[in-house]
Amino acid sequence: MANQRRVNENGEVFIEVNSLDDVISLKENPDNIYRAGSMCKVSDLATFIKCKLLDLSVSDWNNDRYKERKKSVEEGLTAEVLELASPTWKKGKIKVSVRLEFYPDEPEISEPESPLDEFRKTLNS
Repeated sequence: MANQRRVNENGEVFIEVNSLDDVISLKENPDNIYRAGSMCKVSDLATFIKCKLLDLSVSDWNNDRYKERKKSVEEGLTAEVLELASPTWKKGKIKVSVRLEFYPDEPEISEPESPLDEFRKTLNS
């Protein structure tokens, strides 16, 4: 799936980075939060964040000893939710997802659509 441009609630344009093979170059790394270096694949950064959430080292991620902990992030945990306006509990799973958002310093400005564009398409058909 290609990365998609979106607008957040503050009107800022961002790119939702969802291609796990994309590469990120981190220009800042305060306190060496991400120790693998300044360049990494999105999939590696997502795994790192999941490991932090589960209090695992990255080297333990593929260890069968932690399979149940890993399952809680990948498949979710059985849960019930009581919504404010609902009289009953709803059963399901609660999941945590990692979503990376890239905010370009200079967002691309798309050309406004001309009212003549539709007419041009009709002529070219």
